[in-house]
Formats: sequence, structure tokens, C-alpha cells
Amino acid sequence: MKLRPTARHVTLAGLAIAALALPVVTGCSSDDDSTTTLPPAPTEAGEPGPLPFGDEIQQVLDDGLEASNGAGVSVAVIAEGYDPWVGVAGYSAVEPSGFVPMRPDMLFQVGSIEKNFTAALMLQLVEEGRLGLDDPISRWVSGYDQIDPSITVRQILNHTSGIYDWEDNPGSFTGLYQSEGYAAIDWAHWWTLDDVMALVDEPDFPPGEGWHYSNTGYYLARLIIEAETGMPVSQVLRTRLLDPLGLDHTWVECDQPAPEGMEFAHAWADVDGTGNLADISGQSPNLYCSILSSPTWTTAEDLARWSQALFDEGKVLSEQSLTEMLSFVPASDPTEPLAAEYGLGVGKFNFEVATGNSRLADLEHYGHSGSVIGYDALMIYLPQHHATVVALFNENFTIASTAGPLLEVIDGNL
Repeated sequence: MKLRPTARHVTLAGLAIAALALPVVTGCSSDDDSTTTLPPAPTEAGEPGPLPFGDEIQQVLDDGLEASNGAGVSVAVIAEGYDPWVGVAGYSAVEPSGFVPMRPDMLFQVGSIEKNFTAALMLQLVEEGRLGLDDPISRWVSGYDQIDPSITVRQILNHTSGIYDWEDNPGSFTGLYQSEGYAAIDWAHWWTLDDVMALVDEPDFPPGEGWHYSNTGYYLARLIIEAETGMPVSQVLRTRLLDPLGLDHTWVECDQPAPEGMEFAHAWADVDGTGNLADISGQSPNLYCSILSSPTWTTAEDLARWSQALFDEGKVLSEQSLTEMLSFVPASDPTEPLAAEYGLGVGKFNFEVATGNSRLADLEHYGHSGSVIGYDALMIYLPQHHATVVALFNENFTIASTAGPLLEVIDGNL
């Protein structure tokens, strides 16, 4: 879930920016923060029609898979004035009879994009008066010396709390994967707060005096949501976000079997260090179900519809809450070179660094990306165009050869 360059590829992972997006975001900025203005209301238009450059997007997907020798990708583009466009390339699985092609209705794990859902839930609770962004998290979490009691809800959501990211610890599943390989991961273990906190070292900096991506902070946000609602986070997601928006191709109920007919894109990973991909979809979901703040499996189209509902249509948060979400601080951490700014569960990328494409250097955007072992994900909102692009991958290689060309095609045509 972190942004981790590797010898074979560079992931756009975990920066709850972990995502990506595009032009015309205007606003004021200061030395320490900036607030992005909300996009202008769309004007009246005729009936939507087919996206005229869908063939160009499809070519990007095909070329990206060929360049990476990867598995599969699923993309959705929702833009004002056009019908939603969905496209796939590659395969989900390999069976004795041959390849199982990727389909648009297959679900992917979206990694840290789930932080965007978590922040939205927290802001809904703020709107209801259950908590405040500047409330200390010691109201809900105490007894751990590594957690400064003055840290606020806002600071855990924008990564300025200073709380050590437990995934930076060599003993975490991420650390073990990097040092010992895939076989060292205990997929079946259900992580508890004490398990996580045992891997949390001293703070990186005093609260509010720096920026460092912290999965620990979002783990604590999940606990706060569950404490305030009296429900598991899966039920909160379902009743507050997914059902009201009709996102019925999204699965969050980790404690239950998936509904019949719901099919998941198989995850592929390098399990032996050879660079060859192996199907790892048979692993227990317990790892991700217990460590992510809002564990989510979804389709590209459902995730694009979520982004539009949140950022463009005003169906999730009040205007004041969305303004809070889009209040960005500089992502001033040299260990996260792809991060430019971060708000509350949403961010902006250094696109030139992320893609190696100087033409994307001035691309205005906000959104999030995510990466877990076997899946990469990208969700980008383009304010100038009232558009969202989502790209989901069932391995960790193809995103590097696809993200830049995909953004170029969409920005250039819209």
C-alpha cells in the first residue's frame, strides 16, 4: 500500500493519493496548505453519446500489457456528456482449457483507495456532530506510548500525525515480503490493534510538524468509525455509501461469502523472485480484511461511479465537508517522491516523476491509488472535464507502462 519503486516497476500505490487525476483545479495556497475549489456545476447538454476515443484507450491497455508481459486490466471512464466507457484487456485466470479473459464485471482489491471511503465516512460522522476533525483521537484510542494523545482526527486522515507506519517495520507483512519473499506472509492471520501497535515504533515527528504516509493512522480511523457507529466497518460502508449509491458490484463483507455470481479477478504475483507471475487468488482474505481501514473489492465502473458521486455530483458529502476533504498539505517526505499533496483521504501526484512524462507535469487532479500484493488500482478525478478514470490491474507490473499513456489519451481528447 506504500509507494515502493522496484527494479521491475514503479507502483503508484498507497498514496491515498494513492490514486491520480486532472486539469483545472484552482485555489489558494500558502506555505503549508492549499484548498482546492470545487468544480463548476456542469451545464445542460443533450443526450450522452458514446465516448469517441474509446479505441485509443483500448490500444493503451493492449500496449501496456504487451510491454509488461502482465496479466489483466480493467478500465472505466465516466465523462460529462458521454456514456460510461468500460474496457478490459488480458486475462483473469489460466485453466486447463486455456485463458479466462478479463471481464468488466470482475472485482479487484483496490488497496489504499479504500482510504477515500474511510475519510468520507469520517466526514459524514463530523456532519452528524458525532466527532470533530480537530478532536483528539485519545477519545477512542489510549494506552499506547507511541501515540501522542494530542493527535487529531484531521491529522490521521491527512498523514500529518507523525504516527509511525507499521508497514515500515521489517516485521510487518510488507517488510517480510521484501526481505524474505512471498512465502513469509501469513495470509490467514487476523490482525488486531495490539498486533499492529506491537510494530509501531516511536513517532516520525511531533503532530502537525511534518508529513509521512501512515497506514497506522487509517487503521485507527477504522476503529473510531466502528466505535461511533457500533457496527463493523463493512456494514457502515454498505449502509452509508454502497447501497444509497447503488454500487452493487462492490464487496466489503469480509466475514461472509461473496454473493453467488460475483466473480473476482484472480491476483497474480512473483512468488519465487524469478519475475514470473503465479496465481495467488487462493490465499485467505484475512490479511487485507483485518489491516485495511475499509477493505474493498470492486469493479472499475463501480469505483468510477463512486468518484463521480463524491467529487462531481455532491451525493456523498456536504459542500463544506468536500472542501475539508480537498484541503491539501504538501507531501514533504523524500521517501515518497511520487506524492505531491494530500488532503483527507485524497491526494495529488508528481506525475512527471510517476510516469516519466514531462507533458503530465502540470496535470491538475485529485484522487487516490492503491497497491497490494497481486493488485494495483488507480482512481483519478478530472475537475475541468467532470470526469473520472479508473484503472484496475491484477498484478503489480502493468500500471507503470499504462498510467501515463492512459492519462495522455484522456486529457488530450477531453
